[in-house]
Amino acid sequence: MALIECPECGKQISDASSKCPSCGYKIPHPERVEVIKKCVIFVFAAIVIVVILVNMFMPKTRSPFEKFSPQMTKEDVHKKFGKSNLNDIECRFDTYNVSFVGLTGKLTVWYNDEEKIDGIWWQYTLEYYEDISDYSKQVDEIKEFFTKEYGEPSESYGKTIWEDSVGQEYIYELEPALDIFGPSITIKYRP
Repeated sequence: MALIECPECGKQISDASSKCPSCGYKIPHPERVEVIKKCVIFVFAAIVIVVILVNMFMPKTRSPFEKFSPQMTKEDVHKKFGKSNLNDIECRFDTYNVSFVGLTGKLTVWYNDEEKIDGIWWQYTLEYYEDISDYSKQVDEIKEFFTKEYGEPSESYGKTIWEDSVGQEYIYELEPALDIFGPSITIKYRP
């Protein structure tokens, strides 16, 4: 520890003092200010990095249709998603397992005669012993997702319909149980 002169009163004081004991003058310590600045910059940079990483790796709800465009052909779909789960090359549709709001359902892509996308739907079918009320949280998440994306829906014949900015419709419906299949949650998109 060394002695320095107080810039205010001129008395000798320790260089570690934060103020002069005689006159109360606050002694500036530039090295302390630099350390504090570096700490603040480090903490800020660490927060930014954490936010970026969380955004990169946190699962986000995504539409099962977001990777499709109306002009896609069957060949484009196969390049992007691989061959269908089906073995029949002449088939007019492809199916893929796709997760949406925590449910893994079947995404079916239908093609027209020119092998362009004619319609797409995602469907989650409950087992015969399951009840649709068990999935009310996912049903609410589906509705909330599409409402956030496309605004308030319209209702028509038991179907909830959202429309995007170019007039494409997203149709949500709960379908009743069939003979051997349970009820299903379905979302249809027709480009």
